[in-house]
Formats: sequence, C-alpha cells, structure tokens
Amino acid sequence: MNRLKYSLLLLPTLLIVAACQSVSENVPYSSKQLNEVTVSTTVPDTTWSLQIQQIYANVNTEHLVVVSQLHQDTEAMGIMAITEVSDTVELELGEACAGWPIDSYVIGKGWAWEIPEADIVYVNTDEEYAALAEAIDGSDKLYDIDELNGENGENS
Repeated sequence: MNRLKYSLLLLPTLLIVAACQSVSENVPYSSKQLNEVTVSTTVPDTTWSLQIQQIYANVNTEHLVVVSQLHQDTEAMGIMAITEVSDTVELELGEACAGWPIDSYVIGKGWAWEIPEADIVYVNTDEEYAALAEAIDGSDKLYDIDELNGENGENS
C-alpha cells in the first residue's frame, strides 16, 4: 500500500518532466509550443556580448533556469556608453512549462558598479555559483549551446 501511495505522489512530477522535455518522443507534437527565451542586461560599453549557454526546467520550483555568459571583446574598439545586450533562444516547450517564470543567471560580469536588474543573478562569487548549482540541481536540461556546437564549442 505504501508503494502505491509513493507511486501516486511521484506521478504528477513525472508528467511535468515529460511535458517539459524539449526533445521528448513521448510528448505529442501538438502539445508543444515554440517559445522564445530572452535574456538582456546592461553593460558599460559596446565591447560586451551575451550568449545563452543552458536552459533547465526545474520541476520543483516550476521555473525555467537560464544560464548566460557575458563576454568582452578586448580587441574591439568600443564606445563607452551604457548599452543593453541580449540573446534569444527558441525552444519547443511542453504546455506544462511554457508559462513558467524565468530565473536568469549571468556569468562574467567584469565591472564593479551595480546593475538595477532585479530579475538577474550575476554569478561571480563562490556563494553565487552555489546558488546557481542549487537552482539547477535535479532540473532537466532543455538546451545546451555546447551540445549544439559540438564538445569543442566549434560549429559542426
């Protein structure tokens, strides 16, 4: 009897995971929606760019967790003007997680001034990396740029 109760408690979680999988063969195509996931942030000059690296579905919090990387082109001549950079990824998400809120983590902020963007966690310290690890722990990976580009990060 306890085994049956345990199985029934896990069933909703398993259904959400199956519905959120971007490449799951078990979810009918008609139940998937094409969604844009966008991250944008403010940077101190035009030499900075932003790229979404990974997207996870956290079934415990019912949030999408997006991990992005800031990069500065130190060889480029940039304009010293506060600028916004962004990146967008299109994903097929199951209906169960298409409307989930996004928790955005951005790695690589290389300046000291604060950015008043409450919806982004900037990851630079051990404490912030621990928060990111906790956010993706037990989550399902929906997108990984390295897997799309090959293990070396080069386009195939």
